[in-house]
Amino acid sequence: MRAMVEAGYPLTAEALLLLPDEDRCELVRGAPRPRSLAGWLHGYVTLQIGSRLATHCEARRSGRGFAAGTGFVLGHEDDTVLAPDVSFVRADRRPERRRGFWQGPPDFAVEVVSPNDSWSQVDEKVGLWLEFGCPLLLVVDPERRVAFVHRPEGARVELGADDVFDAGDVVPGFRLALREVWAPAPDGE
Repeated sequence: MRAMVEAGYPLTAEALLLLPDEDRCELVRGAPRPRSLAGWLHGYVTLQIGSRLATHCEARRSGRGFAAGTGFVLGHEDDTVLAPDVSFVRADRRPERRRGFWQGPPDFAVEVVSPNDSWSQVDEKVGLWLEFGCPLLLVVDPERRVAFVHRPEGARVELGADDVFDAGDVVPGFRLALREVWAPAPDGE
């Protein structure tokens, strides 16, 4: 955290990229937002979604999937950099450079809720993703086994444990049976 203090505020996306890994965080309008390590349930569900998305993208050559920790610069006036748990960018959106954060929002982002996330924090991130132009967002709550679909033009749609998420024209052909991504209960529960 020392490097973050030395960098000063507001922090820019460029300055954030230069910080040591232990000081990396998300930025909301130049203010750092620390990210905590995820628990096993979060990690399991994130991997299940990410691996299915990556397999789909590779088979169709429709774009690229990205893992947790990939930064997307959403705004430069007061820099905003978010890192979804899983994301997708269409094949026709080539990056301007190999190094650094992706410039602009992904076409599809997934946020997996952790037990230490408050719903006000989740709602704030949903608002930021939509404000900065992410066309499709899936928020997954593995504890409650529900998911919420968000699009800029529509209301939130709730999906239950046995529903199927369809990415529609954002990721053509990508369908996710939610029952396949839930973690099995640990022994004794």
